[in-house]
Parts: sequence; C-alpha cells; structure tokens
Amino acid sequence: MTEPSKIPSAREIEERLARLKNPPQLEYRRPSPLQFKPYTFNEQGKRILDPSEESTSPTPTLSPPLSPSPLISPNLPSPQITPPLSPSPPPTPPLSPPPEEVKEERMASIRELSRATVQGGPPTSIVYPAPAAGRNAEFELKSGLLHQLPIFHGLNMEDANKHLRAFQAVCANMQPQGADENILKMKAFPFSLADRAKDWLYELPAGRITSWDTMMKAFLEKYFPASKVITLRKKLSGIEQAHDESYGAYYERFNSLLAQCPQHQMKDETLLTCFYEGLLPLERQMLDAAAG
Repeated sequence: MTEPSKIPSAREIEERLARLKNPPQLEYRRPSPLQFKPYTFNEQGKRILDPSEESTSPTPTLSPPLSPSPLISPNLPSPQITPPLSPSPPPTPPLSPPPEEVKEERMASIRELSRATVQGGPPTSIVYPAPAAGRNAEFELKSGLLHQLPIFHGLNMEDANKHLRAFQAVCANMQPQGADENILKMKAFPFSLADRAKDWLYELPAGRITSWDTMMKAFLEKYFPASKVITLRKKLSGIEQAHDESYGAYYERFNSLLAQCPQHQMKDETLLTCFYEGLLPLERQMLDAAAG
C-alpha cells in the first residue's frame, strides 16, 4: 500500500508564496566584442610579421634551388632520333576471276559430274574364289535361271532358311554345264534379293564375301539372328498336341519347326523325347501299342 501524501503546513505555504512574489535575480554577463588584429603587407604582397610573432614562429629552412640538368650533355654525342614508322600498306588481295569465268568453271564441273557413270557389276563385297578343278568360273547366267529364283525382301515375317533352301534347289536344277557350283550361287544370289535385303548386300564392306559358306553365314547372321534360334528351340522343347489336332497335323507342325531352325543343335534323342511328351495321352497309348 502507498503512504498518503503529507499535507504542507501553513508556514510552508507562506514561504512558497513569498518565493513566487520575489523570484531570484539571474546574473547576465554580456560577451565581449570580437577583436580583429590588422595585418600589414609589403610591396611584394607578403605579410609583415610582428616582433612577437617573429620570436615564436620557426624559421623555415630554404633548400638551394635545383639547377636544371641539361637535356643533352656537350661531351656526349647527340642521340639520333628515329622517325616514327609509317603504317605498312594493307596486302593487296588476290585478283579474283571475273564472275563469268567462275560461272563457266562451275558449269564445266557440273557437266563432268553428269557424264560420270556408276560402276556396274557385282557388289564390291563379293570376291569370287578360284574355281574347282575341271570347273569354269566364266559363264553366263541364263534368263530362265534368273526368273526361277525366289525373292527375299528382308521383312520380319520372311524365313531366311527357307529362302536359302529354295535358292539352292533352283541353282542345282539349272546349273550351266561346266560351271563351278559355288561361284554360280555367289553370282546368282544378288538377283534373289530385293529392297532392304539387296541394300544390305551392297552395303557390306569390300571383300567380306569370299565363298558361298561366308555368304550364307553373313545372310543368316543378319536375317536369322540368335534370338530367333532361341525362340524356335523353346517352341520345339515345349511343343504340345492340341485337343482338336490330329496326329498327322501335329507331326507336320513339328517338322515345320525343325525346318525353320536347322541351327537348333539338339540331339535326335532330345527331339524324339519332346515330340513324344507333347502327344495327347490317347495318342501316346496308341503309339506305344504300335511300337510293341
């Protein structure tokens, strides 16, 4: 709790009133006026110091004036002043032939290109081997042979192995007399290709094909890769006879898979086991009864 304020007495009140009526007098000091000291100057415009200032001010030390050094000593030879180099003139550009001559040269080069002919003949990737003993490498491909050749376009649904079998059958039946069989196939094989397949053969490196075996190997590597071999091997190992499929239809389908993939590298015992296990139970019983 706060203490109540003290009430002043009557005497204190009278003293306060007396001080208000007679306030104390404040002492005011008037500042002294500013005093300026006059300076005197000589004829040269320098200020003349008073005796009191001369005794207190330090005497400046004057250094002797520097004598200007001569630019050229009389005992030394006078330097030779090199005149400024004048800028060399820009090189003269070679004279360009007149526009008419340039036009004539271009027209001449265009005429040469238009007259140039494409080298014909077989693809540069094919190099024919020496013919076998008693066989001839120089013979003519008859039109009847060329018209009988199967055509392979390089599409995904085409069978490369089937094309090779059909091609070799035509060459064997219509082989010219005395002609080397391998050279005949190498010469006739480009005529059995079309579209992308023919482009592939012409785009092979020069000298890549040196025999009919290398031709077949390169062709199968391109259009019958290892992925197709793996797929057909799986179909052979997992073949099954359908419920509405006869025994003859099942046998033909199995042989068709074998023909599509001669590179299956499966033993005959393995193929026989896959064929037997894929039969329906009734067909299997009939086959066991027939075998005794």
